[in-house]
Amino acid sequence: MKATTTFKTIIVSILLLNSCYYDNEAELYAGGEVCADTTSSYNSRLKGIIDNLCIGCHSPQGGDSPYLTDFTLVTEKRDAIICRVVNSPSCGPVMPKSGVIDPCDKQAFELWQQNGFRE
Repeated sequence: MKATTTFKTIIVSILLLNSCYYDNEAELYAGGEVCADTTSSYNSRLKGIIDNLCIGCHSPQGGDSPYLTDFTLVTEKRDAIICRVVNSPSCGPVMPKSGVIDPCDKQAFELWQQNGFRE
């Protein structure tokens, strides 16, 4: 009887200990992707993203307003840009038009806002 009780206690202990672990939230909820950039500024990160994803349309050659060809123009429309990039339904259609933006690029816009829209 004592051996059975001891055996059951060991099994329950193993099961309980095995179920107690900590997951990395980024791995659980963002597909395991961890973004390296935590200090986004316009020149260090945003300009490259905008040049790659936005300038094709939002430039004099692309013809879509607003133009996003320099820091001043981007900063003038910063709130609308961030709202459209992070896909808030109240802002209008998501940008870029393809709707495809890397999660780290999206995070870069949010960090730029959180860090005070630094150039």
